[in-house]
Amino acid sequence: MPFQPIKRLRHLVYNILQNDDHDTLFSRSIDYFLILLILTNVAAVIAESVDQWYYPYQDYFTLFENFSIVVFSIEYLLRFWSVAEAKPDNTTWRQRWEWLKSPSALIDLIAIAPAFLNFFVSIDLR
Repeated sequence: MPFQPIKRLRHLVYNILQNDDHDTLFSRSIDYFLILLILTNVAAVIAESVDQWYYPYQDYFTLFENFSIVVFSIEYLLRFWSVAEAKPDNTTWRQRWEWLKSPSALIDLIAIAPAFLNFFVSIDLR
């Protein structure tokens, strides 16, 4: 079957990002990295409110914000794609729809949506 490698990759991504029963050093490292990224984003938003810190380092804040948007967007898309492996007997799109309605997916979407809305609306929605 030509789709078997893709299915294996999707299963691997599911195990790393979403399967609580699959605990490896790599999956924990990804979790810790995402937690650290969230905490540093909170710290950056606080630091940006101090003009003496923000203006001299504005380019670094922007670069870090863009990096974070890319990482969190990729994570969200990978979770959406891989959740189809949660219950192999169910249809993939039904599982994805159920995941999209879950509290964690909604929180993630609410967290990254302002970054994308900022491309269309020029106000700070953080």
